[in-house]
Amino acid sequence: MLIQVETNLVSPRLTKRHVRRVLRWVNKEDLKDLHAVRVIAERPNDREYAERPQYLSGFLYNGHYEFKTKDRNAQVVLYAGDVYFGVPKIFAGTSMATLKMARTLAHEIGHHVIATRGYIYKPSEKYRPWTGVNDPYEEAMVCAYASDVIDRMLGNWRYKFGKFLTRKLSSALYRAGLQEYSDGNY
Repeated sequence: MLIQVETNLVSPRLTKRHVRRVLRWVNKEDLKDLHAVRVIAERPNDREYAERPQYLSGFLYNGHYEFKTKDRNAQVVLYAGDVYFGVPKIFAGTSMATLKMARTLAHEIGHHVIATRGYIYKPSEKYRPWTGVNDPYEEAMVCAYASDVIDRMLGNWRYKFGKFLTRKLSSALYRAGLQEYSDGNY
């Protein structure tokens, strides 16, 4: 599979390493017919995304899956600015960043699995055809798929440590925010 990093937001070599580490935890059969994983700086100003209601995108979009067509192969596109949001540069090379990458990459691979196989866990799963609006059931299933990948990763001490770092950093930033708020620094 091709891994293309088209941004210098975080070192391209480091970003490739994070993607490769995540792909090791994904079932190889699920990656069949996935041509590439592309990492770009930010979400493009595409009309399709601009027309979407904001509540469907959320604050961070992180990436998307591009279906195979007659003109292009299937690929996952990740937005480095969103994926690495909240990871301090000093932790960019740690398993904390790999876990952040894993959440989005595994989610998008879940969409690929549905597009190629038709289901994630059981053939009885039924999804609505793409109409420009996300199917809530499909989103729930690909989130479950991503959680399964993360759970497998958390069986390894390296990723347990990354989760520990994430929680400690989050807690410290939360306390700092509360202090700023109580000091009247809004």
